[in-house]
Amino acid sequence: MDTDQGLINCWEVGRNTASIKPELAAAAAKGELPELPFEGGIAGNPESPNKYGHLYYYAMWLGLRNESLQIDPDGEHEVTCSRTGLKKVFTMNLLKIEPINVFFTGFGKETETLIKNAKKYGYKVSDKVTKTLYYLVCGPSPDAPTVKKAKDNGAEIISADEWKKKLAEKQGSKKHHTSEQNKQLKF
Repeated sequence: MDTDQGLINCWEVGRNTASIKPELAAAAAKGELPELPFEGGIAGNPESPNKYGHLYYYAMWLGLRNESLQIDPDGEHEVTCSRTGLKKVFTMNLLKIEPINVFFTGFGKETETLIKNAKKYGYKVSDKVTKTLYYLVCGPSPDAPTVKKAKDNGAEIISADEWKKKLAEKQGSKKHHTSEQNKQLKF
């Protein structure tokens, strides 16, 4: 069993890359988070980057900097990019790194509010059903072909009440919500 989960290999790749691309190593040494093969770098317009990056990136970045590999694979490690001032949290939790895709059907005028809330809590709202869709949230009158396509693509089909519970979990609350508290989620 690979207990380091590939982190040592990523670190070694970073060390090797430092000799091949000294400009990349220099940027990392200054505390910048340059683009690397894994999610975590800050490039282009950093207005709204994902605040999470993959621990593989962090291991490679440490290798570029010629630092020791002191990583807890189950933990999170925070770095502030010296170039942009933006913070990144590096983790193995893929749900934090890649936002969950969601699509809403059967809500009518409520759809815009649902989209706004989903984005607020870090979900990626799809404009159509695709193979990357994770949740199809069904309102009072869902579109039957949309539901069928989502099922065929392996998406989880959930009700508005189940969606409210997901948002409540995103808020960090583990307690049971009353119907009055659920109304505060702006549905």
